[in-house]
Amino acid sequence: MQVSLCEQFYRCATCPGALIVLDDVKIIAKLLQARKDLLEAKERAVVEGWWPRYETYYLPSLRILETEIVPAIASDLRMQAEAYAVTVPVPALD
Repeated sequence: MQVSLCEQFYRCATCPGALIVLDDVKIIAKLLQARKDLLEAKERAVVEGWWPRYETYYLPSLRILETEIVPAIASDLRMQAEAYAVTVPVPALD
């Protein structure tokens, strides 16, 4: 069996084949923490001068999180996940 790597590695959130579990508090927490970090990186990108990189690699994922994924999360699970999200490490964006 031959394995091929996806060459669109930074577009997972926009991939029509992506499966995103929205009934698991830990997964939702990771999504919410990623959204928070993407928003913080957005501010840094403008100030530090790497906006073009942010716009190319990170902004599409942030838009999908904010317009499609986060609104689909049930409010009770979202509240639980927000409390758990502070304990979820997310890799630093540069």
